[in-house]
Amino acid sequence: MTLPIPLSVRLSTARADRHIERDLRSLSFRETANGYASAQFALDRLLASSPDEIAYYADVDIYDARNGNYVWCGRLEDPGRGVGSDGQVWELAAVGPSAHLRDSTLPLVYV
Repeated sequence: MTLPIPLSVRLSTARADRHIERDLRSLSFRETANGYASAQFALDRLLASSPDEIAYYADVDIYDARNGNYVWCGRLEDPGRGVGSDGQVWELAAVGPSAHLRDSTLPLVYV
């Protein structure tokens, strides 16, 4: 079942901050008890381009366009591009903050 809720999707990096609803082909996301889990979406864009907003660990924000409430947020994990029977597509996957809960940060010096 598809709900007719107007969602807005934003990708942002240090170089660009863009809304991508116009190019959005598909969108799915899920939540767990720990918070936002994962999101997958596809964009209709030329493969020859290298957009500034598509990069590893870019911020992904999905929110309700009617009132601005966040529906999902996380970081881009795996930007990929390919060609299918229906054209050129960027396939993107993102993970929520719960995926990074156990990441350890420590100083590291290579000698």
